[in-house]
Amino acid sequence: MPDLKKLKNKIKSKKYSNRLYWKFLFFIWATFKSKYPKPKAVIHTFPKQKVIYVEVPKAGCTSIKWALKKFKGYVNDSNEDIHKFYGYPEIPTSKLKKEFATKYHDWVKFTVVRNPYSRFLSFYNDKTTSPEYKDTLHSKKINEVLKNLFKKYKTDNHVKRQTDLIGKDLKIYDFVGKTEDMENVFRFLSKVFMEEIKYTHENKSDQKAKLKKTDKEKIYKLYKKDFKILKYKKSQ
Repeated sequence: MPDLKKLKNKIKSKKYSNRLYWKFLFFIWATFKSKYPKPKAVIHTFPKQKVIYVEVPKAGCTSIKWALKKFKGYVNDSNEDIHKFYGYPEIPTSKLKKEFATKYHDWVKFTVVRNPYSRFLSFYNDKTTSPEYKDTLHSKKINEVLKNLFKKYKTDNHVKRQTDLIGKDLKIYDFVGKTEDMENVFRFLSKVFMEEIKYTHENKSDQKAKLKKTDKEKIYKLYKKDFKILKYKKSQ
């Protein structure tokens, strides 16, 4: 006859081990989720015109928001609070295609992208003087920033890959503009909003720093998907 006490202890021990196992798995999942958060798209809607804009920071978004302010009801003469006014309405990037095909199926969808080299340089030059980045970015050289770019700024949309913000399938958009040709972007805006919208370059930053060959190599490795999907050439 089996020892019931030993058997009972064995069952208890097994249950305890199972609980530990599932707790361990949950810990691993939670750690991974916090370390690698799911990419999200910041979208701005214009219901009256049935237009939706998916924002890419450091790719003309301040100029676009400023140009379209009247359609959002922004009456302030300063662009300092323009981003706060628009807010940051987010949806997971992975759901963009479904949302566009259902909820926004008859809307005009657009975004504007930028060469990864100049986008990073704009981020670097702009943020080296920003109080927000004082402890992590000020007085640091480009190669030092690039070394741990995604680790230190993993939640910063100014740094994230553009394809993480707008998705990898560009066919879901009616128009994908480029900051290298903002005149074309504003021709498109004038057409869909049915009135002339003039381009004014807001949020200008001094391109003081220069990229070395080694910096360009690092940027290409970090943003390889952007170069490929957005069709930008690797600099020699």
